[in-house]
Amino acid sequence: MQLKAHLPRLLLLFGLAVALHSAAQPPARLRETGNAASSAATSASDNAVRSTAQPAAGKVLGSIREFPTASSMPQDAAWRRDIYREIDLTRDANAPLYYPVTPGAGRENLFVHLFHLILRGKIKAYEYTPDAIEHFDEKHVVKGKKILDDNHIFYETNDGKMRVNDADLPSEEVKRYYLKESVYFNQHTGTFSTQVEALCPLMVSGDFGDGSSQTTPLFWVKYEEAAPYLAKLSLMSSNLNNAAEISADDFFNTNRYEGPIYQTKNLQDRTLAQIAPSDSARTKVREQIEAEIRTFQRNVWMGDSVRSKNTADTSKVESTDGEQRKVASRKVAPEKLKKQKTPKPQTSSPRSSATLSVRRQRH
Repeated sequence: MQLKAHLPRLLLLFGLAVALHSAAQPPARLRETGNAASSAATSASDNAVRSTAQPAAGKVLGSIREFPTASSMPQDAAWRRDIYREIDLTRDANAPLYYPVTPGAGRENLFVHLFHLILRGKIKAYEYTPDAIEHFDEKHVVKGKKILDDNHIFYETNDGKMRVNDADLPSEEVKRYYLKESVYFNQHTGTFSTQVEALCPLMVSGDFGDGSSQTTPLFWVKYEEAAPYLAKLSLMSSNLNNAAEISADDFFNTNRYEGPIYQTKNLQDRTLAQIAPSDSARTKVREQIEAEIRTFQRNVWMGDSVRSKNTADTSKVESTDGEQRKVASRKVAPEKLKKQKTPKPQTSSPRSSATLSVRRQRH
């Protein structure tokens, strides 16, 4: 009972003691405590804003990757060569782009993946023109419906939306691709790189008995637009290890594809068929272009040493020629000497004959 009677007084005394203790703290400590609380609140606020504005590393925003797998070509590249290649998917090096022919088990090949992206409006398809050059402008944009109609691909329309069965897509007939690449020298990093610029699937159909077939280019795709989605397409990269996979974007960025050159940009704007009409001549031109690229890459940092080596080789050849000429002259000289020193036939003198006659007479 006495404790209950004194309880209000004890609480009052406790409150006064706490107040006096707070007032007794030095001003510096009070400021420090206030600043710490303020900074903690600011840090928490900044972290909240940062987590909202910047996703974690490698996180995908919608369908766009935060970090690309390869750096893009600078606009002010010091050297550049644009090349067009024909990629045959029946070759072992390019087979990962072709299989599986029929989508299943969550896997699909490159053509099916690109076509789905076009139908969903994720990327644009551009018309293939007779000059075989890509034109990435609004004038040459092709809708998915036109591609289906032009190539007689069956589809259904429901509430204004097109539906295409994967079994109706000609993925088995798309056995080749036209590929445009740019080989360039980046003077900022001092490195050579090859960047894929465009892809064009080719539908190969028909067999005319002589091994020939009809090739139909379908459309162009700008690689830069498709790259974020190709990073999600997994390809089997080995026949020996079925667990080994690589993304389609990495496949192109690491230049694992193989194919001959069928065209390159030049001042005259001439195709390879115009430059070299025959097959053998075209093969020589292709080899020449490949050799020019390798030579430039090899000599870009060794220009002086290569020139000095060529000069040394030239002087060596000249000195060798001089020595050969000297040796030839040495070989000719003894023959001349032999001709000059050829002994003349000796004739007997009258004195010797007389002596012999005298000796014979004594006997």
